[in-house]
Amino acid sequence: MLGDLFDRNRTTMPVGKEGSLSGQQIADITAFMLQVNKFLAGPTELPSQSMMLKSIVYLAEKPAATHAVEGAQRGREMPCRLCSMATARTR
Repeated sequence: MLGDLFDRNRTTMPVGKEGSLSGQQIADITAFMLQVNKFLAGPTELPSQSMMLKSIVYLAEKPAATHAVEGAQRGREMPCRLCSMATARTR
């Protein structure tokens, strides 16, 4: 639920001064996080109270098979096409 993300932002930001931001600042940070991650914007601004956000649910889709699976299928380490990391051999 969106209220959970809002609460997490409220209780963990900014580092060292957790809980010092206003509700509006936390709503702005939460909205920015959603925008950067390409969630569609709604017709109004996010409320600045977590209880009002508890009814908003966002659905995440599980990504398709990943590069780690490709490496395991080939039985060797290989560079990841997506993130330039090496996938580990699983045999």
